[in-house]
Amino acid sequence: MRTQNRTSSQRAGFANGRTLVTLMLLILLGSSGYIFMQAESRTRECIRQLRHIYMALELYELDHGSLPHMAFYPHAPWLDADSMLVVLDPYAITSEIGLCPGAHEVVRYQGLGYIWNANLNGKELQAQDPDTWLVTEINALSEDVPRPHLGRHLVLYADGRVERTRRPPAGLLDIRP
Repeated sequence: MRTQNRTSSQRAGFANGRTLVTLMLLILLGSSGYIFMQAESRTRECIRQLRHIYMALELYELDHGSLPHMAFYPHAPWLDADSMLVVLDPYAITSEIGLCPGAHEVVRYQGLGYIWNANLNGKELQAQDPDTWLVTEINALSEDVPRPHLGRHLVLYADGRVERTRRPPAGLLDIRP
């Protein structure tokens, strides 16, 4: 009788252990899924913001005949006359649109999370090769800065598309701010 009780107890303990492991795995998968969904949501919002910047650049060119003269990255994003936030303000580029939702807090403190391809100052948008980058996230400048979109950053190109990439856009480091 004693062996029978031990075997039943062992089975019950094993079943409880399996249930506990299964529950822990479900919790782990659920939390991982939640983190992934949050990251994807931030990425979608950032893509929306980059498309908004593209529309603002198109409208600016319609009004002025060429792309604006803007700084690669301004010293004071809210104040400098050549800041993307100031130049494109009439086209509804606000400080919220100028910051990627996944930007690091240091970048958020600065107020602008994107850099501009200053080689395009005064040029026509439609005259550019579709693979010419217009705007990318500031974290593309350094491998030491974490990329906010699941190990990637976003790039806005001259044809209006936004792509996720692990590498900085071609020619980024050749720009002389």
